[in-house]
Amino acid sequence: MPEVIVGRDEDDTKKYGTTGTLFMGKHLVGTGEETHMTTPVLLDVLRPHIITISGKRGEGKCVLDSTLITLEDGSKIPIKDLEKNYKRILALDSHGKIVPAKKSHFYKRNVNRILKMKLSTGREIELTHEHPLLTQTGWRPAADLSIGSQIIVTDTNISKSNNQALLTNSIFLDTIVSVEMLEGEFEVYDISVPDYHNFVANDIIVHNSFTMGVIMEEMMKLPPHVKRNLCGIIIDTQGIYWTMKSPSEKDAAALKEWDMKPSGFNVEVYVPEGQEKIFRTAGVDFDETFSFAPSEISAEDWLGVFNLDSNEPLGILLQRSVTKLTGNYSIDDIIKSIKSSEGFGNEKLALENRFEAAKTWGIFGSSRVPPLLEPGKMTILDISLTPQNVRALLVGLASKKIFIERVEARRKEELAEIEIATIKRTPMPWIFIDEAHNFLPNDGITSATEPLNRIVKEGRQPGITLVLATQRPEKLHPDALAQTDMIISHRLTAKNDVDALKAIMQTYLLFDIGKYINELPKLKGVAIILDDNSERLYKVRIRPRQSWHAGSSPVAI
Repeated sequence: MPEVIVGRDEDDTKKYGTTGTLFMGKHLVGTGEETHMTTPVLLDVLRPHIITISGKRGEGKCVLDSTLITLEDGSKIPIKDLEKNYKRILALDSHGKIVPAKKSHFYKRNVNRILKMKLSTGREIELTHEHPLLTQTGWRPAADLSIGSQIIVTDTNISKSNNQALLTNSIFLDTIVSVEMLEGEFEVYDISVPDYHNFVANDIIVHNSFTMGVIMEEMMKLPPHVKRNLCGIIIDTQGIYWTMKSPSEKDAAALKEWDMKPSGFNVEVYVPEGQEKIFRTAGVDFDETFSFAPSEISAEDWLGVFNLDSNEPLGILLQRSVTKLTGNYSIDDIIKSIKSSEGFGNEKLALENRFEAAKTWGIFGSSRVPPLLEPGKMTILDISLTPQNVRALLVGLASKKIFIERVEARRKEELAEIEIATIKRTPMPWIFIDEAHNFLPNDGITSATEPLNRIVKEGRQPGITLVLATQRPEKLHPDALAQTDMIISHRLTAKNDVDALKAIMQTYLLFDIGKYINELPKLKGVAIILDDNSERLYKVRIRPRQSWHAGSSPVAI
C-alpha cells in the first residue's frame, strides 16, 4: 500500500513523490480492539504550513482528585487542594533522588472512566487509561499494563532534625496485583513542575506524547539537498528540548518495535545571557547565550510587557521617554530619559522601578540573537526561566526578525527567478512554539500576538511554517485555528477543547470531529490528523522519540 502523505496536495504528490517528507508514524485502521497499524504516515516539508498540535490538558497525565501529594515538610494533601497551596512539593530528579520542587500550573478536567491499580506493597493509584507509567523497559500506558506487570515506585521518608526536614528515599520495582476499570463521573487533576517535570503523589512514574519533538528529529534526518533549504527555531518554554542532544536509551525497547534506535541530534541550544550561570549550575548542555538590546524594543512592546495602558499617565510617560531616544541605548538611558521628563510626579518613580526590574530578566546584554535562518540548523531558544510576560516579548521579537528576514529573502528569490539568476537561498524556517495559547490567546493581547498573527495570516507566502502546540485549543486565537491547514489532535476530553475544533470543521468530514477523537484507541501516541491539503482525516500512531525527552513528566505515587 502507498504511504499517506499529509500536508501535500495531489499535484505535489505526483511531482515529488515522497521527497521532502518526514516519517511521523503509521496509519491506524479499524476500531476498538480491531485497530491496527498499516502504512507509514509522512509529513510534507516542501511547502509552508500552519500546524496546530493539541492534546489533553495536563499533558494527558491526570490522577483522581483524592490522590495525596507530598509537600516538602512531609505533610500530604489531596491534589485538588493544591491550587491555592504555595508550598513546594517533592519531585524525582535526574539522579533518582527525591528533592523539593516548585509547581507552576494546575489542571483539572472531568472524565467518565478511570483505572484503579493496586500494587503488592498496598499502594493504589486511580488514573486515566492513557496515563503512562515507568517500567524497567521504559514508559507504558496504564491501559497496556496488567496483573503481574512491574512498575517503578519510590519510598520516601521525611524526618525532622534541628527544625530541618531530612529526606531519605529509594526506588524499587513493585508488582501490580489488581486492575479495575471504574465508570462514572470523575474529576482528575495534574500539575506542572518546570524544574523536574514530575511530582510525588502516593508513589508511581509517567509521561506523554512528543509529536513536536518527532517533527524536529525528522527534520534533522532529511537528506542534505532538502535539509539545506530548511531550518528550525524552537521557542522552548519548559526547558525540555536541550536533551535532544542525547539518545533516549530508556525508550530503546519501544523504538525497536518500530525498527528504530535511540539517537541524539545536533541541535544548537541558546540561553539568555543573564541566566548563563543558572543553566550551567543546573547542568544544562547549551551552546551559547543570546540577548537583546533595549533599543530593539519598541514603546508598544514595553507597554505590553509592563501591562500598561497607552492612554494612562504611566503609559504616556513610557512612550515619551522611549521615543525620544535614538541609537543603541541601554536600560539606564531609558531611566535617565524618564527622570528628565517634565511633570508626572510619582509616575516617574513607578516607571523607573519597572525598568530597574527589567535588568534582572537576564535578556539584555552584548551577545545578541544568533543567526536563526541558517541552512539545516535547528536552534533552541530556552526561555523557560523567564516570566510569562517576558517570554511573550522574546517570542514577539524573534518572530519579527524571522518574518522580516524571510520577506526580504523571498523578494530576492522571486527577482532571481525572473532574471534566471542564481542566488544563495535563505532557508525556509519552521517555528515551533509550545504552550502557544499563552502567546496567541483568544482573549487579550500579549507582546507576541501581533507578530504571530502576522505570520499566521501572511507567513506562508514568504515560506514560514508555524507549529503551534497547545493543551488548550479553545484558548488559542481564532485566527490561528482558522488559518491552520493541518491539525494533529491527540485525545481531547474537555468539551470546550473539542468545541474549538468543531468550530473549524471542514465540509469533507462525514461525522462530528468529536466522534473521530472518541474512536481513537487508548494507546500512547495516537492522534487524528485533519489535513486540508488532501481534504482527508487520518487516524495515526506517532512514532516514539529517538532523543531524550526531558518533558516526560513522571508522577511518583
